[in-house]
Amino acid sequence: MRLETAGRSGIPLVVAPGGLDNAVFSPSYPMPHQLQGRRTHSHDIRFAVRMESKEMKAFAQIIGEN
Repeated sequence: MRLETAGRSGIPLVVAPGGLDNAVFSPSYPMPHQLQGRRTHSHDIRFAVRMESKEMKAFAQIIGEN
């Protein structure tokens, strides 16, 4: 992972993640079963699914640990 490699190399990081509120799926990367039934927003062949607050907190925790 890029964050881990930079950190191990001693490179100072400023991390400002974006897009954690949506997950993007496509025919080649299908939506997991546990997310099915949620509203989607289509872009082209891709579509976005809104994440819940507990999922966004989990993503932030993973990023913060690395």
